[in-house]
Amino acid sequence: MAGGKLSGRQKMINMMYLVLTALLALNVSKEIIRAFNQIENSLDKSASNMNERTNQMFAALEKKATDPATAAKATPYFKRAQQARVKAEEFMTYVKKIKADLEVKTEGRKKDDDAHGAKATGKVGDKAELSQGDNIEVHANLFMVENNGAKGKELKKKINDTRLALVGLLSADSSDGCKIPKGIMEGYDVSTSLRAEDGKNSDGTPQTWESMTLEHSPLAAVFAMLSKVENDCRNLEADVVNELAKSIDARDFKFDRLEAKVLSASSYVMVGTAYEADILLVASNTKSDNRIFVGGSQLTVENGVGKYKVTPQSVGEQTFRGQIVVPDPAGGTKNYEFEGKYSSFKPFASVAADEMNLFYVGLENPITVSVPGVDPRNVSVNMTGGGSLENVGGGKYKAKFNTRVPEVSLNVTAKMPDGKQQSMGSTKFRVRNLPIPTLKVGASIDGSRPVTRQELSMQRTLFASMGESFPYQGVKYTVTQATVLVAAKGQPPRQQSISGGDINSISGLFSNLKSGDVVVFMGVRATGPDGSRAINGLTLQIQ
Repeated sequence: MAGGKLSGRQKMINMMYLVLTALLALNVSKEIIRAFNQIENSLDKSASNMNERTNQMFAALEKKATDPATAAKATPYFKRAQQARVKAEEFMTYVKKIKADLEVKTEGRKKDDDAHGAKATGKVGDKAELSQGDNIEVHANLFMVENNGAKGKELKKKINDTRLALVGLLSADSSDGCKIPKGIMEGYDVSTSLRAEDGKNSDGTPQTWESMTLEHSPLAAVFAMLSKVENDCRNLEADVVNELAKSIDARDFKFDRLEAKVLSASSYVMVGTAYEADILLVASNTKSDNRIFVGGSQLTVENGVGKYKVTPQSVGEQTFRGQIVVPDPAGGTKNYEFEGKYSSFKPFASVAADEMNLFYVGLENPITVSVPGVDPRNVSVNMTGGGSLENVGGGKYKAKFNTRVPEVSLNVTAKMPDGKQQSMGSTKFRVRNLPIPTLKVGASIDGSRPVTRQELSMQRTLFASMGESFPYQGVKYTVTQATVLVAAKGQPPRQQSISGGDINSISGLFSNLKSGDVVVFMGVRATGPDGSRAINGLTLQIQ
């Protein structure tokens, strides 16, 4: 841009543009380096704060281990906590040594009078920016080149070994007197960020952890990463010490709440039966870590009480089973099995109209019988006076009659929780023959209005219907025979008999009908649930 056949003034302008562009790029780079410095300081403070909290937990553990009242059970846990402290301090010393060596090799950090030096940050305890925060050679050589990358491999191994050593202190092995529940160690091994694992680069090629993390990043980024590793170590140390302290408390059952409870097998009591309940004082721990399961699903626990809620999908007695998992004073956990029962029934309203309890001959008359609070399987129904009763399950029955009887009784008995049979009463029903079906030509011609010749000629079938007012829907009759009479003005009557309800074969009778003529359907028989019966005929006026 500064060369070529340009005027001196244009060359100068182009050169200034290049310089400004370079300065702009340099400014962006400095902002990034400064951001890494801020991340480093933030992580260092977080690690320091976590270390202070760990010291408090450590001191509390030490106090329990030296107190004669608690020393016997607390000492094994305190010894493990001491091992955690040693492992964490060894790792922190190792990482700080790496940082110190790198600072020596890169002119340390900026001085107080430099931009963004120690005083320029304005925050006590903040570390100034690295003098060569944008350096990408020194640490790359240290971790990847010197001694065939031995230092990088050593750092990766140190990170992973420290993680395994710390989480290993939560082993369920109780040979030293510590009782740690199974699975705790594995859970922390998965959840902790203190790990260094190989991976793949953007194109899917395998890449070592040290290459991904240490080789191509600026020095400021590497320091931020090392501070993150230190912070991860302090967090894992705190988790281990806290879990050890919790395990001591788990050896004792503690209760902070007393309640009077009334436990009854059922809230429903029939007149004449006994009500029984257990009344007791229940102790619970509102701050416990108890886990409660029903059918394999864990319940929400509020103030030490598991909240079980379920919506039954069927009627009858429902049984649920589960277990309460609590820390065992002897170590590990202990399971307490339980079983509960309740009865479910559909919501209902009992509405009875006097003189309307009817059964019909020939039909499967449906009945639903339920006793509130009693499983339908414990309800028995029998019918006296005639007919038969079929139990189809779930409190539903079908009453059937081949012939008419004056009256029947449905008698209900329930098996109570104490095993006794309790009569729930009886209901009387009258038995009637089915009403006579109504004859129709087609779907709508029922004789209630005059019809045209064209309308009548379009029909193909005779139907026998119970009508919409009949309470049982779907009761069907089939026309088996009929005689059709046509009375036309000035002509002798014509008639023809048919078998079945198909009137296609007699459509010729309707071809010359005129207004005022009459068509009569008579001698009709139909077959239905109660067998074959004669039904009323039909007279149509032609308009």
